[in-house]
Amino acid sequence: MPRPFQKWLSIRRGDIVLEGGSALDEDAIRIAELTGDGGLDIAVEPNPFNLVFINASYYGNVVVIHRALWNKR
Repeated sequence: MPRPFQKWLSIRRGDIVLEGGSALDEDAIRIAELTGDGGLDIAVEPNPFNLVFINASYYGNVVVIHRALWNKR
């Protein structure tokens, strides 16, 4: 089933995607599937509570980074 981001983005095999606010990883899993072996999903999640829910790291093309993208609320 398509995820909401797919209405606005055209992610293809081999693409590199920077995903901010990965939270529950549903998008990270779909992005990993779309980019395939030659692509990469850089999943950035600042909330340590949400990190326990990110299971997409079993995909070989997902890198999870425990950081924020900027320092403002």
